[in-house]
Amino acid sequence: MADTHAQANGSAQPSTTAELRDKLKTKKGKLTERKEQLKKMSKPPGGFDTTQLPDAPQGYTVKFTFHRAYNLPVGDLHLKSSDPFIHATLIASVPRRHKEDPLLTRRTRTVRRTREPVWDEDWVVANVPASGFSLKCRLFDEDWPDHDDRLGNVTIRVPHVDENWEGLGPDGRVFEVKKRSGSKRAYLMRGAAVALCGNGGMTPRLHISIKVLGRSDPPHAQMYTVGPTTWVKHYSPMIGRLTGVKVNRDEKHDMASPAQEDDRQTKRYDFQANEIQLSGPVPPKLYHRYVEFRPMIGRMFSSQGIRGRILHKILRKQHKRIYNYDSSTEYGSFPPCSEEATLQFLRMTHFDEGGRIFTYVITLDGMMRFTETGKEFGIDLLSKHTMHSDVATYVACAGEFFIRRLTHPVDQNENADAFSIKNEKKNNNNDNLDQISSSSSAIGQKHHETSPPDDQPTHPPDSPLEGPLAGPPPPQPNRYRLTIDNDSGTYRPDASILPDLQAFLSRNFPGLDVIAMHCGDDRLKAMKTAQAEAKERERERGGVGGTAEGGGGGLLRMVPDRSPSSSSLSSGDESRLGAAIDRLSAAGGDGGEAELQSKRERAFEILSEPGRWKEVLRLTGGASKGKRKG
Repeated sequence: MADTHAQANGSAQPSTTAELRDKLKTKKGKLTERKEQLKKMSKPPGGFDTTQLPDAPQGYTVKFTFHRAYNLPVGDLHLKSSDPFIHATLIASVPRRHKEDPLLTRRTRTVRRTREPVWDEDWVVANVPASGFSLKCRLFDEDWPDHDDRLGNVTIRVPHVDENWEGLGPDGRVFEVKKRSGSKRAYLMRGAAVALCGNGGMTPRLHISIKVLGRSDPPHAQMYTVGPTTWVKHYSPMIGRLTGVKVNRDEKHDMASPAQEDDRQTKRYDFQANEIQLSGPVPPKLYHRYVEFRPMIGRMFSSQGIRGRILHKILRKQHKRIYNYDSSTEYGSFPPCSEEATLQFLRMTHFDEGGRIFTYVITLDGMMRFTETGKEFGIDLLSKHTMHSDVATYVACAGEFFIRRLTHPVDQNENADAFSIKNEKKNNNNDNLDQISSSSSAIGQKHHETSPPDDQPTHPPDSPLEGPLAGPPPPQPNRYRLTIDNDSGTYRPDASILPDLQAFLSRNFPGLDVIAMHCGDDRLKAMKTAQAEAKERERERGGVGGTAEGGGGGLLRMVPDRSPSSSSLSSGDESRLGAAIDRLSAAGGDGGEAELQSKRERAFEILSEPGRWKEVLRLTGGASKGKRKG
């Protein structure tokens, strides 16, 4: 019996040991996975990308000119006309660091109420390869807030480029527009008009010229926009009213002193989104990927899965609404790296008025997008760099900035050549933009090395009644300082790129004193606090940036499903907005944000953070539930 029992135990012992070994192996694997998860949580993938630019042969600087179009179909039946613009995409065999890097694009201004628009707009691009390119021009009829109607497209393929290439001739070439991709409704009406009246043909035409300006400077693997510096102001009175943002009615009132202003006469509710094309190349070191601190973030950017596709679509639509094009949109252009470009940038930021803080994104091609935001705004989506970048996987840089007026102008003795470049660009009519970009880069670096110390009084926070900080904003760039940082949770730009960012902006905005600071710097935090206090003082005076009733008060959340078109508010919108303001005023500005959340905004929050669904839905259940909880 004892032997039999021993044999039984002996045969069972190895089985137990094997099971124990398997369990230990499984637990060890789980522990390793947990360690990897913790490592990703402490440093999730994304942020600063050290991928180097690939090698590429020297390319050429090419100038594209969009002259005009003929015989376009009617896009707006009630006006019997169209509001045409061109969206151009340049495709070439230039190696990219990642497949997600965007293609080079350009949008012309919209010409109103015409079927034969004249643009005469230049687009100068560097490092177009010798192997040629393909330029696809899509013509649209702008139709905000509905979808823009496509009027057709023209594709130009050039198999080889060199300095001896004659381009499309001295006067360019007129191409027939392919109608197949155009609006069937527009061409049906056009066909009926031709059949009944016999006026003209069916096929539209597009006049374009292309010219090689010379060889490009490195980095050769980076095809980029040289110029001109184009700028666009997008207006949204609805969002301006919701957020309580007031702006001056025109540039004349930008320059007026506060004592000369009558708030009702000189200011209006409006929210302004801005775009300004900077002259490349963007420093290769400025290269950042979105930070995937949650798996849902990756699915949202790549538009994968049901939730990912929904979130991606919502943010893309929100970008289109904030950066909308309509009849109130303003356009303009200046020679790159010029004093005029600097002054236009200052106008877009309203100089040093109002203690404003701006959220910005710079794309890989140097397009700078920014809106006035900040922690004192209760605007969720406007503070998301994801929305500003149009859900771009990679950007050059992102963060916040503000403008201050200096007591003492920046010393321009060593930078005098920067302003002479402006005249050289004008005289050469953009033909030597490539050379100017290269020479002004060195000037920008010199300016970066000679920036004055940050120890002189500025406005804000100082608000003296007399002296250089008092009175209307002077139109001299050297009287202002741009303080810019890398405060972006979406892309988390690395502190090591700040000198490159500073030099790049100094080159593009000659005369302006540029200082790039790390978002963790205590001095920067104190400066932002001072900006917020200056804004609060403006609110108390009922000045720029006040609330919707002209004074201080509660924060308002933007309602994403309201159209921010330039048309006036409807009576229903005003009633809803007035009731919301009354509720916020009665609550002292606290606890009332949820009442302004739309169904779409609540759905967005639940999709992005499913774990908060009870909290989000409870907030919509009325104030009585909150009181019982409290």
